[in-house]
Amino acid sequence: MFGDLHQQWLRRVHEWDLVPRLLRNVATSSEVPLLCDEEVADHREDLRLFLSSKGLECFFTVPSGQPLALHLLRGMLTLPDDVDAELAVQLERGVGILDTISASGVWRPVEVPERFLVELLSWQEPWSSGRQDPDTVLQLVQEDVDLGFAEWLPGGLAEARVRFGAACPAGRLGLVKQDGSAPRLVGDSAVSGKLPLLDW
Repeated sequence: MFGDLHQQWLRRVHEWDLVPRLLRNVATSSEVPLLCDEEVADHREDLRLFLSSKGLECFFTVPSGQPLALHLLRGMLTLPDDVDAELAVQLERGVGILDTISASGVWRPVEVPERFLVELLSWQEPWSSGRQDPDTVLQLVQEDVDLGFAEWLPGGLAEARVRFGAACPAGRLGLVKQDGSAPRLVGDSAVSGKLPLLDW
Protein backbone atom coordinates (compact mmCIF):
# COMPACT_ATOMS: atom_id res chain seq x y z
CA MET A 1 0.00 0.00 0.00
CA PHE A 2 2.87 2.41 0.77
CA GLY A 3 5.17 0.88 -1.86
CA ASP A 4 5.59 4.02 -4.00
CA LEU A 5 6.44 6.11 -0.97
CA HIS A 6 8.82 3.42 0.25
CA GLN A 7 10.70 3.53 -3.05
CA GLN A 8 10.86 7.34 -2.99
CA TRP A 9 12.32 7.36 0.50
CA LEU A 10 14.80 4.61 -0.37
CA ARG A 11 16.03 6.85 -3.19
CA ARG A 12 16.49 9.69 -0.69
CA VAL A 13 18.38 7.36 1.67
CA HIS A 14 20.81 6.63 -1.18
CA GLU A 15 21.07 10.21 -2.53
CA TRP A 16 21.63 11.75 0.91
CA ASP A 17 24.03 9.03 2.15
CA LEU A 18 21.78 8.51 5.15
CA VAL A 19 23.20 5.13 6.17
CA PRO A 20 26.80 6.41 6.58
CA ARG A 21 25.44 9.54 8.28
CA LEU A 22 23.43 7.40 10.70
CA LEU A 23 26.47 5.26 11.49
CA ARG A 24 28.55 8.39 12.19
CA ASN A 25 25.84 9.83 14.43
CA VAL A 26 25.64 6.62 16.45
CA ALA A 27 29.42 6.19 16.64
CA THR A 28 29.93 9.73 17.95
CA SER A 29 26.77 9.81 20.12
CA SER A 30 25.89 12.98 18.25
CA GLU A 31 23.03 15.09 19.57
CA VAL A 32 22.62 16.72 16.13
CA PRO A 33 19.46 15.41 14.41
CA LEU A 34 20.14 13.01 11.55
CA LEU A 35 17.95 15.05 9.18
CA CYS A 36 18.16 18.83 8.82
CA ASP A 37 14.97 20.93 8.68
CA GLU A 38 15.04 21.04 4.87
CA GLU A 39 15.32 17.26 4.63
CA VAL A 40 12.44 16.79 7.07
CA ALA A 41 10.37 19.20 4.94
CA ASP A 42 11.24 17.19 1.80
CA HIS A 43 10.11 13.95 3.46
CA ARG A 44 6.86 15.57 4.59
CA GLU A 45 6.23 16.86 1.06
CA ASP A 46 6.89 13.36 -0.32
CA LEU A 47 4.29 12.01 2.11
CA ARG A 48 1.80 14.77 1.30
CA LEU A 49 2.10 14.14 -2.45
CA PHE A 50 1.79 10.39 -1.95
CA LEU A 51 -1.36 10.75 0.15
CA SER A 52 -2.75 13.21 -2.38
CA SER A 53 -2.22 10.64 -5.14
CA LYS A 54 -4.42 8.31 -3.08
CA GLY A 55 -7.19 10.90 -2.77
CA LEU A 56 -6.23 12.13 0.70
CA GLU A 57 -5.48 15.85 0.76
CA CYS A 58 -3.40 16.59 3.85
CA PHE A 59 -1.49 19.62 5.08
CA PHE A 60 2.06 19.08 6.26
CA THR A 61 1.93 22.04 8.60
CA VAL A 62 2.08 21.47 12.35
CA PRO A 63 -1.14 22.57 14.13
CA SER A 64 -0.81 25.26 16.78
CA GLY A 65 -0.04 23.86 20.22
CA GLN A 66 1.16 20.52 18.85
CA PRO A 67 4.68 19.31 18.01
CA LEU A 68 3.46 16.83 15.38
CA ALA A 69 2.25 17.03 11.77
CA LEU A 70 -1.12 15.57 12.76
CA HIS A 71 -2.77 15.96 9.35
CA LEU A 72 -0.13 13.73 7.79
CA LEU A 73 -0.54 11.25 10.65
CA ARG A 74 -4.27 11.12 10.03
CA GLY A 75 -3.69 10.49 6.33
CA MET A 76 -1.28 7.67 7.07
CA LEU A 77 -3.80 6.09 9.44
CA THR A 78 -6.76 6.62 7.11
CA LEU A 79 -5.20 5.05 4.01
CA PRO A 80 -4.91 1.52 5.49
CA ASP A 81 -8.20 2.01 7.38
CA ASP A 82 -6.41 1.90 10.73
CA VAL A 83 -8.76 1.52 13.68
CA ASP A 84 -7.17 4.56 15.35
CA ALA A 85 -7.50 6.91 12.38
CA GLU A 86 -9.33 9.48 14.52
CA LEU A 87 -6.50 9.66 17.06
CA ALA A 88 -4.92 12.58 15.21
CA VAL A 89 -8.21 14.49 15.34
CA GLN A 90 -8.40 14.00 19.12
CA LEU A 91 -4.82 15.14 19.57
CA GLU A 92 -5.42 18.30 17.56
CA ARG A 93 -8.62 19.10 19.43
CA GLY A 94 -6.85 18.49 22.73
CA VAL A 95 -8.07 16.81 25.87
CA GLY A 96 -8.55 18.67 29.13
CA ILE A 97 -8.45 17.27 32.62
CA LEU A 98 -12.22 17.04 32.85
CA ASP A 99 -12.58 15.28 29.48
CA THR A 100 -12.48 11.58 28.78
CA ILE A 101 -10.27 10.37 25.95
CA SER A 102 -12.29 8.28 23.52
CA ALA A 103 -11.53 4.58 23.58
CA SER A 104 -8.82 3.46 21.20
CA GLY A 105 -9.84 1.11 18.42
CA VAL A 106 -7.02 -1.23 19.42
CA TRP A 107 -8.13 -1.93 22.99
CA ARG A 108 -11.46 -3.30 24.09
CA PRO A 109 -13.83 -0.64 25.48
CA VAL A 110 -14.03 -0.27 29.24
CA GLU A 111 -16.52 1.48 31.44
CA VAL A 112 -15.28 4.91 32.50
CA PRO A 113 -16.04 5.53 36.17
CA GLU A 114 -17.92 8.66 37.11
CA ARG A 115 -15.62 11.58 37.77
CA PHE A 116 -15.84 12.93 41.27
CA LEU A 117 -15.24 16.62 41.68
CA VAL A 118 -12.25 17.20 43.92
CA GLU A 119 -10.30 20.31 44.75
CA LEU A 120 -7.60 20.86 42.16
CA LEU A 121 -4.34 21.97 43.73
CA SER A 122 -1.66 24.26 42.35
CA TRP A 123 1.94 23.92 43.45
CA GLN A 124 4.27 26.90 43.24
CA GLU A 125 7.55 25.01 43.67
CA PRO A 126 9.10 21.90 42.13
CA TRP A 127 10.03 18.83 44.11
CA SER A 128 13.22 19.13 46.17
CA SER A 129 15.19 17.47 43.34
CA GLY A 130 14.23 20.38 41.11
CA ARG A 131 14.97 23.02 43.75
CA GLN A 132 18.49 21.63 44.24
CA ASP A 133 19.49 22.40 40.64
CA PRO A 134 17.17 25.10 39.22
CA ASP A 135 19.58 26.00 36.41
CA THR A 136 19.37 22.49 34.94
CA VAL A 137 15.59 22.46 35.36
CA LEU A 138 15.25 25.74 33.46
CA GLN A 139 17.63 24.51 30.76
CA LEU A 140 15.63 21.32 30.23
CA VAL A 141 12.32 23.20 30.20
CA GLN A 142 13.76 25.58 27.61
CA GLU A 143 14.79 22.60 25.48
CA ASP A 144 11.18 21.36 25.57
CA VAL A 145 10.00 24.85 24.62
CA ASP A 146 12.48 25.00 21.73
CA LEU A 147 11.21 21.63 20.47
CA GLY A 148 7.58 22.76 20.62
CA PHE A 149 6.53 20.47 23.47
CA ALA A 150 5.98 23.29 25.97
CA GLU A 151 5.63 27.04 26.11
CA TRP A 152 6.36 29.76 28.61
CA LEU A 153 3.37 31.59 30.03
CA PRO A 154 4.60 35.02 31.17
CA GLY A 155 1.42 35.48 33.24
CA GLY A 156 1.93 32.20 35.08
CA LEU A 157 -1.02 30.25 36.46
CA ALA A 158 -3.37 33.23 36.07
CA GLU A 159 -2.69 33.30 32.33
CA ALA A 160 -3.11 29.53 32.10
CA ARG A 161 -6.55 29.78 33.72
CA VAL A 162 -7.60 32.52 31.32
CA ARG A 163 -6.52 30.39 28.36
CA PHE A 164 -7.59 26.95 29.55
CA GLY A 165 -10.31 27.57 32.10
CA ALA A 166 -10.56 27.52 35.86
CA ALA A 167 -9.88 23.78 36.06
CA CYS A 168 -6.20 24.26 35.34
CA PRO A 169 -4.02 23.14 38.27
CA ALA A 170 -0.24 23.15 38.39
CA GLY A 171 1.78 20.06 39.24
CA ARG A 172 5.41 19.73 40.27
CA LEU A 173 8.59 19.20 38.32
CA GLY A 174 11.31 16.87 39.48
CA LEU A 175 14.82 16.35 38.20
CA VAL A 176 16.29 12.86 37.79
CA LYS A 177 20.06 12.47 37.74
CA GLN A 178 21.66 9.06 37.28
CA ASP A 179 25.27 8.17 36.62
CA GLY A 180 25.84 7.57 32.93
CA SER A 181 22.63 9.31 31.85
CA ALA A 182 21.77 12.89 31.01
CA PRO A 183 19.53 14.68 33.56
CA ARG A 184 15.82 14.53 32.74
CA LEU A 185 12.66 16.22 33.91
CA VAL A 186 9.78 14.41 35.52
CA GLY A 187 6.41 16.15 35.57
CA ASP A 188 4.20 15.05 38.46
CA SER A 189 0.65 16.23 37.83
CA ALA A 190 -0.99 13.62 40.05
CA VAL A 191 -0.23 15.75 43.12
CA SER A 192 -2.78 18.29 41.84
CA GLY A 193 -5.66 15.87 42.29
CA LYS A 194 -6.16 15.19 38.58
CA LEU A 195 -3.99 14.64 35.53
CA PRO A 196 -3.92 18.06 33.81
CA LEU A 197 -3.03 18.52 30.18
CA LEU A 198 -0.68 21.35 31.06
CA ASP A 199 1.10 21.24 34.38
CA TRP A 200 4.18 23.44 34.09
